[in-house]
Amino acid sequence: INAEYMGVGYRSVGTVEFLYEKETGSFYFLELNPRLQVEHPVTECITRINIPACQLCVGMGIPLHRIADIRSFYNQDINGTDAFDLEAPQRPPVCHTIAVRITAESPEDGFRPTSGAIEQIIFRPTNSVWGYFSIGGHGGVHEFADSQFGHLFASGDTREDARHAMVVALKQLTIKGEIRTTVEYITHLLERLEFKACDVSTSWLDGLIEKGIRVEQPNPYLSLVCGALHKMTKTFETNKARFLEFVTAGHAPGTQLLQTKFDEVLILNGVKYKVGGCIRSPNHWDLTLNGSTISVQSRKLRDNGMLVYVGKSSYHSYAETDPTGMRVIIGGRTARFSEDDDPTKLRSSVPGKLTRFMVKEGEYVPAGEPFAEIEVMKMLLSLKNSLSGKITFRAAVGTNVVAGQILAEIEPDGNTVVKRALEDLTSHWPEVNVLGYDVDTPETLIRQVSTWDEYQEPLDAKVQQAVEQLYYLIQGYGIPNNILEETVARSLDDLAVLAQWGSNVSLNSLALPFANKPTDIDKNFQSQMTYIIRSLLGIFTDVEKVFDRQSDAEGVEELREAYKSEPGRVFDIMLSHNSTIKSRVLVPILEKAQELGIVKDIEDLLLSIASFTKSYNDALILQARRMLRRLNSPSVDSHLSELQRLLKHAADTKDEQSLISIVNQTQFTFDMLATFFTDPNPSLQYLALEVFIRRDYSAYDVQGLKLRKKGALWLANWTFSRQAHVDAAHAFDADLSPRPDDKKNTMPSPSSMLSLDCEEDVALTSEKGSTITGKGFLVMFATVEAAISKFEEEVLGIFLTGEGPKDSCVVEILVYGEGQSEGIANKLSELIDSKKDSLINQTSVVRLTFSVMYRHKSPDHYTFRRTTQFKEDPIYRHVAPTQAYHMELHRLTNFDLELYPLNNPRVHVYWAKEKPGLSRRAPKDAEKRFFVRVLATPEDVKVDANGELELSAEHVLIEAISLLEVAIADSRYSCLASHLFVNFINQTIDPDSLHELITRLYARQSQRIRELRLWEIELRFKAKLDKGKVQPHRIYVNNPTGFCMSAQMYREEVDSAGKPTLIAAQGFIMPENDYMPPRSPLSQGHGDHSQEKPAQPHTFLSTLDRKRLLAHDMNTTYVYDWLTVLDVAARGLWKKYIDGRPDLPELITSYPTTPVMAKELALSPSGELAEIRRPKGQNNVGMICWDVTFWLPSHYLPDSHETLPKQAIVVSNDITYQHGSFAVQEDLVFSQACRRARLLGVPLIYLASNSGARIGAAQEVRDVYQVFFPDENRPQDGFDYLYLDEESFQALTATRSVNCEVVKHPSTGKTVYKIIDIIGKADGLNVENLSGSALTAGEMSACFATIPTISVCSGRSVGIGAYLNRLGRRVIQTKNSPIILTGAPALNKLLGKEVYVSNNQLGGNSIMSPNGVTHWEVKDDLNAAKAVLTWLDFLPDNFPINKLPPVLRPRLHFFEDPWNRDVEFIPQEGTLVDPRNLINGALENGVWKRGLFDKDSWDESLSQWAKTVVVGRATLGGYPCGIVSVETRTQVKLHPADPADPTSSSQTQSQPGTVWFPDSARKTADSLLDFQRERLPCFVLANWRGFSGGMRDMFEEVIKFGADIVDNLRTYNEPVFIYLPPLGELRGGAWVVLDSQINRESIEMYAAKNSKGGVLEPSGFVEVKYREADIRATMHRLDAVSRDLVAKLANSTGAEKQQIKEQLTAREQLLFPIYRSVAIQFAALHDTPGRMLAKKVVESVVEWKDSRRYFYLRLRRRLQEFHLRQHIKKVDDTLDHKAVTSLLQEWLSAYSKTSGGSGDWSDDALFSEWFEKGKDSILASIHNLKMDHISTQVENILLEGGQEVVANALSEYLKKAGPNGESLKAALKELLNS
Repeated sequence: INAEYMGVGYRSVGTVEFLYEKETGSFYFLELNPRLQVEHPVTECITRINIPACQLCVGMGIPLHRIADIRSFYNQDINGTDAFDLEAPQRPPVCHTIAVRITAESPEDGFRPTSGAIEQIIFRPTNSVWGYFSIGGHGGVHEFADSQFGHLFASGDTREDARHAMVVALKQLTIKGEIRTTVEYITHLLERLEFKACDVSTSWLDGLIEKGIRVEQPNPYLSLVCGALHKMTKTFETNKARFLEFVTAGHAPGTQLLQTKFDEVLILNGVKYKVGGCIRSPNHWDLTLNGSTISVQSRKLRDNGMLVYVGKSSYHSYAETDPTGMRVIIGGRTARFSEDDDPTKLRSSVPGKLTRFMVKEGEYVPAGEPFAEIEVMKMLLSLKNSLSGKITFRAAVGTNVVAGQILAEIEPDGNTVVKRALEDLTSHWPEVNVLGYDVDTPETLIRQVSTWDEYQEPLDAKVQQAVEQLYYLIQGYGIPNNILEETVARSLDDLAVLAQWGSNVSLNSLALPFANKPTDIDKNFQSQMTYIIRSLLGIFTDVEKVFDRQSDAEGVEELREAYKSEPGRVFDIMLSHNSTIKSRVLVPILEKAQELGIVKDIEDLLLSIASFTKSYNDALILQARRMLRRLNSPSVDSHLSELQRLLKHAADTKDEQSLISIVNQTQFTFDMLATFFTDPNPSLQYLALEVFIRRDYSAYDVQGLKLRKKGALWLANWTFSRQAHVDAAHAFDADLSPRPDDKKNTMPSPSSMLSLDCEEDVALTSEKGSTITGKGFLVMFATVEAAISKFEEEVLGIFLTGEGPKDSCVVEILVYGEGQSEGIANKLSELIDSKKDSLINQTSVVRLTFSVMYRHKSPDHYTFRRTTQFKEDPIYRHVAPTQAYHMELHRLTNFDLELYPLNNPRVHVYWAKEKPGLSRRAPKDAEKRFFVRVLATPEDVKVDANGELELSAEHVLIEAISLLEVAIADSRYSCLASHLFVNFINQTIDPDSLHELITRLYARQSQRIRELRLWEIELRFKAKLDKGKVQPHRIYVNNPTGFCMSAQMYREEVDSAGKPTLIAAQGFIMPENDYMPPRSPLSQGHGDHSQEKPAQPHTFLSTLDRKRLLAHDMNTTYVYDWLTVLDVAARGLWKKYIDGRPDLPELITSYPTTPVMAKELALSPSGELAEIRRPKGQNNVGMICWDVTFWLPSHYLPDSHETLPKQAIVVSNDITYQHGSFAVQEDLVFSQACRRARLLGVPLIYLASNSGARIGAAQEVRDVYQVFFPDENRPQDGFDYLYLDEESFQALTATRSVNCEVVKHPSTGKTVYKIIDIIGKADGLNVENLSGSALTAGEMSACFATIPTISVCSGRSVGIGAYLNRLGRRVIQTKNSPIILTGAPALNKLLGKEVYVSNNQLGGNSIMSPNGVTHWEVKDDLNAAKAVLTWLDFLPDNFPINKLPPVLRPRLHFFEDPWNRDVEFIPQEGTLVDPRNLINGALENGVWKRGLFDKDSWDESLSQWAKTVVVGRATLGGYPCGIVSVETRTQVKLHPADPADPTSSSQTQSQPGTVWFPDSARKTADSLLDFQRERLPCFVLANWRGFSGGMRDMFEEVIKFGADIVDNLRTYNEPVFIYLPPLGELRGGAWVVLDSQINRESIEMYAAKNSKGGVLEPSGFVEVKYREADIRATMHRLDAVSRDLVAKLANSTGAEKQQIKEQLTAREQLLFPIYRSVAIQFAALHDTPGRMLAKKVVESVVEWKDSRRYFYLRLRRRLQEFHLRQHIKKVDDTLDHKAVTSLLQEWLSAYSKTSGGSGDWSDDALFSEWFEKGKDSILASIHNLKMDHISTQVENILLEGGQEVVANALSEYLKKAGPNGESLKAALKELLNS
């Protein structure tokens, strides 16, 4: 460049920039750079000069005229070297070139620089476009870099060609990442007309920016679709990924991760849209916008983009998010969605460094003014304020900030309107093809085809789509509720095309989603539909069977184990299980199967569904049960054929009896009769209609029935009547009763018939014997539309013309409604409302009913009454008017009613809410209940000739219960309790069959009945009395405790005053089972209805009942009902014993009337417990205590026929009193209960259902305190203290509620009292409760140390309650009753996120059983009570403190198992045996092989903890024993993941059998301590090889717990038997901790013949003590060949020696395996029972077969011996064990001499004989011993100088002894005189 002529003075290489003026064609110098500019490729393209190469040449000193590119540019020979004039003409440009800079700037935000990561850059160069980028994919632009990172250059023959090529390249350019770019904006500029015409200037771009010209955006609706899809898809995928992470790690994922419905708020161009979405399948979504729905599909692309299908169009869409919002790029256009931001928060729009604030903090800043500067990419960017107001800084100058970070906040001034996004509430998805898609609406019609050729391809697709739609709905995907039913119906209709074209469709050729692919399916519709329906139902049953009998958490754990290698299956199964719409999808599918007649083909699946129990499947279960019931009944078609035959016969014969016979045959239902209303034969129409009327009015005497045809209509009229006898005393034909001035309708018109019925009750009961009469009129139309259009002419017209009845009448309009449209009720209501005046004033109609008939469906009834001004009462909808009074709805007058929509003809569910003002309860506490009414007609319930119910009756009740479940599951309705009333109408029933019905119902459905709070079941029926009279009866069945059903039957009689009354019926004996215990008083039920008026209004629940229900809601039993539950459990035990011991017939007569008797104890004024008698629920403390005496069958003495009582102290929380929390009074009751139990020496039973320590506040202070704010106008700035005014202070001082400090109020100057301490006038508010909790903890600990203790956790046990459970050690935990310290919601709040989904995750059975806190898991409270009684059975009679305990008596077993039998179960060598089989026996080849202990007496505890050790209790010949045994099989220990730590994962640890691990060693030690506290003898079936000594086990304190075993055995003061069972072995440290040397007085060791014991296993011994050299030496000694070779070797040399060595080596290799086995055998012979006996480490070798009789005799003897030893030690504690033994041997020998016995001390049978027969001599010997000991003590006192002490003692005694001391005086005188 020679720029001297421009006055620049530069001559070298460089770049010059000019400005060009188009109008004049002039150039203007702008700048010169001594380097390359980034646009140099433009010059290169148009000149074809390689500028960098030329620069290098110049730099090397090569002149320009020698450079080839320069010579070519000047049209010179490129190979020449001559110089030429550089001012000469140059070659003209060869093309046009346009350059575009790609920068990281945001055009929408004033081209501010942006920074962030770049995920992907896709640029494809062409012949016309070239470019480069300084950053690749996975790179980024940081905030301190230049914003340009790319450059594109487009060339063409013309400028337009270059421009077009650039536009195409920019549209194909993809840049994905966090940054914004100018690509779209530049594309827009290139497309503008000004640029195309080259009509631009330096001010052009600024002008566009000033005008706010923006890049064209995609269609806003399409933007919303894509934006919502991106957000929702990401949420769904994130949830799924988190779910799988949780499952893989062993966490229990929350159901929120399984959601399929999403709501997103999208703000586009300042408008806020709320878009809802349902994922219908993995690639199919339904999106809603303000009630409109659109169906779209999407597929994820490899580049993380999305291909979106909307109608017939598809779009590529990409989304990028940053802190300020989301960008969605659709076809190269960008839609910007902003966050729903608060404009008062001033945020940084870019990342960078905050260099300064441009205003002062606290000053007023006008809107639009800059408030801060940020340094970004070498630039200073000013940030402007969007609101006027006072500014507060929230960031520090000099710090780096990120995009979106809050820098400051604005407090708007009063005149500033805060601008936020406007919410769109009206827009809908376009209904036209605005976006190139068709809107998916329920009304979309399916194109019908007439030929196969026309629709072959679409048919395959239609079937595929229909199957997939149903499949994914069952798999748990979602769909908007408003189109669910329509979608399912449409899919089933689509499948119906198989009926026409099925032979042309091969299901094998379709890509159906089912796992079981179709094989050999006939191409007929039935086979194809059977396959599809079976596959769909199979998905459901496979999923639900996992969860039906266990909790969701347990189900997830099971699935996790089953699908470890494919956790995605767990997600799929849980997604399906979590769906709430499955029943709504599957019920129509089942109905379709019914319609197709393929029910038999799916019977197995229906049975599976019908067996499910979870309430959320109720609708489906109910449908399956209905179909199964119909399957086993004659088909509808067969009934129709028979009905047609009978009608034809009646028509032909004109026989009235034939017609009456049809009326009485209840199998012919109304819908069957309706089938013949349109029969071509008019005679059949006539007869069917007559049968219909007579059947409908079967409760009446129908006279004068006339039918006639009028054109297409049938008309009928008749008269009906019946006597108003006692049966009608509660049920009234309200419409027919005399009314004053009926036609003028002067009576009040209540909104419901309830009050009318109640009034009628009074009117009719006084008219005994009166007759109710009425007239009926019927018109039958073909359709609903015809009935509406012809109503005035054909119905009203009859009355207006005088043809209709003149007297009051009822009108029935029959319509055959097959195929009728929806909304019939509204249409009929509109019709009658428009004709209301005519009906009232011009007719005698008192009731008008439209009955809409259907095929295969009961009719719908819509009734309009004059008494309600002909407005339909929905309470009676679909109830036949002739049967409505049977529902006794007048009894619900205390409630406002709402009919729950179920559309069931015989079951009606009403939601009832207490009417205001009828009780003192607050409106929020108003009673809400469900009342179920069932009309059981002969059509529903079959009764045989004897009046006995068939099985169908139970189906009716179960159906009612199932429908009640559906209603209760509806979250819109709350329910305190429910009531079921069943009225068996028009039939006579034997009461005994109803008894059996109730028994079956409660036996099978008791859990459901309890969960539904079904408080009472009432049955009304007619029964035949002894004299043949048929009379109405009622049975009331209730189960207030949940576990003890009671019932009573009553007759409806008329008393002497002529009033209806209930009289208790006699002889109502309920069958015996677990829920109705034998001999249970029937009168103990819920209320006595004797002398009540039949059908009187339902009353509200009592306070006691409400408490019961509250307790049930908390999954526990009400505190006062626990005694009943214990009574039920005790009665169940008696029944078990009576059934199991037919050899003891006296058991029946010894059965106590009340096996559980209790005295309630309460705190007396002195603070001690004293007996109290008060009604249940009147307690004012939340802790209840009883002194309970049990009479249990195990304590029955066959010899004396006496049952010994068992006493215990029972203490329980009252969960309904202050949530069962502990305060001072509760703590005192509990502690006194503990002390009483210890004083009496009886077990303590704690029924735990609580909420931890109580926390409260001083209400009297809270109501009056004041707050001092330094600035009362700005309370948000904080406060200084709380205070009281003078009046409040004086009042609270009187109650000592506060401590205060006197201060002056700064504002008023008045004296106020600053609160220092809030004490409260009430006790039990805070810390004192913690102190009381400590008291209870100490008392429970003391109880465990002295008496047996047990806890039942029912409902929940929290805080101190949980500690008490553990301190009592033995814990029974019912299902879903967590034992926790802190609740899940509190922990979640502490953690700041939803971590725990329930308290069961913290302390449920799955936690507390595996960790050893819970000893027994039970299903419910009844089973908990049974577990308590089972445990009590094992205990000695009492536990006296500082007194001689009784000898342990044998217990009566519930069947005879003689002690002197063989042990039948024999373990086989090489087989891993369940140790429980050794204890209890096992089933082998169908025969029970009995074990060591009494059959079925085994009661295992701690079964889920430390599974390598098995512990529990059993009896041996009736003697209770504690048992410790060992697993031989490998067990798996689970270490669960902690949901609070997302990085944690569950781990499993394999624990081989016969090894002690830390947990199993502790379990052994703890169990020994438990048994010792229970004073039980203990058997240890020892089969341990030692302790696990790995690093983890050492760290987890295996040594400590092994030492605890020794400690607990050393102090064990009851007999302990260590027995090595057959094939068992005891080695190393395991032997050490069990050896009898630990406690010679208590422990005895025994071994079976084939057991082993030693330091090491034989193989280990060989490795250490019999090594390879020793084995070879033995070989050389014993093997002749080896011995000869060794001898030869010693005398050989050279080659001969080498040869002998080789021969010897070969011989050794051959024999070494044999001799190693010899060595192992040698070692094993050191471990035999014979050697153990020889070394006296075992007492005896006991053959396993004989062990039962041996140990029975030994156990009995040792128990007796221990009792004698304790007795002897009690009278003389100076005797040691050896001395006591000598005494006993001496006494036994003396007995033997008199009885002729051997006197052998080791003879157990002899010892027991002596103990039992020589009691008198034993007691005499002990008495003599006691006297000798006392004498010795006195003598020692005298010898030690205690003469004065003795004299004083004698003196005091003689003063107090009175006459009893005379003999002592005489003896002393005689002694002194001698």
